[in-house]
Amino acid sequence: MIKIKIKQTESDCLIEVHGHAHYAPIGKDIVCSAISVLFATLANSIDETSDALCRYYEPDKDIKTLYISGLDLAGELAINFFRIGCKGTEEAYPECVELRGV
Repeated sequence: MIKIKIKQTESDCLIEVHGHAHYAPIGKDIVCSAISVLFATLANSIDETSDALCRYYEPDKDIKTLYISGLDLAGELAINFFRIGCKGTEEAYPECVELRGV
């Protein structure tokens, strides 16, 4: 199961994505792919449209962490779109995705 944790304050946000969906074999897993695309799009959106500072960490192959500081409106919108996409994926594949801190 992919576990997504979002901890947001007024000025910063920590997002952790942990695990694997196990919907299909690695490389063919549409659920993992969906979350990966949402996560990458979030990071790229922050970098390209926001003045917020975005730091990416990957402590091991199963954990990806994004720390966003100095949130502005564009950053908040990007995070909200990420939430919406993850929530939709969780609703479609509840056995594969768990979203916390919404």
